[in-house]
Amino acid sequence: MTAEPVIQEIWRLLQARREEMREHRRWLHQHAEISFKETETSRYIYEFYKKRNMPVKRQAHGNGMWVTIGGKNPGKHVALRADFDALPIQEETGLSFACTTGAMHACGHDAHTAYLMILAGCLWDTRERWNGTVRILHQPAEEMRRAERGR
Repeated sequence: MTAEPVIQEIWRLLQARREEMREHRRWLHQHAEISFKETETSRYIYEFYKKRNMPVKRQAHGNGMWVTIGGKNPGKHVALRADFDALPIQEETGLSFACTTGAMHACGHDAHTAYLMILAGCLWDTRERWNGTVRILHQPAEEMRRAERGR
């Protein structure tokens, strides 16, 4: 079995779900939360997976989560990660979906998360056509951890 047909199918599914991806990104952007306080964001991502009956697991203490998608047969493992915290910046973009929480996804975490959510759904829908395992990781508090490393 070659990978090309399934990759083309996943690409087709991604293209078909562009508007859904855009809607998720805008929701995430509008509801930005800073590190360690991403409770609504975490709930939103978790519910996305639960509604699709995907095997989502929550971090014991915190807002992180992961989904493990097993293909048809054993094989290689790959992990894909997106962070979902925001920076403590007041948004002044004038966008119709601008955030009003005093935080902002100025680094693209809203887009990273939306892309990964939709890709995970496409992988889930095609899992009987590929081998191996994909772990989807949603990381909270990345901005704070990066700041701590820079000290």
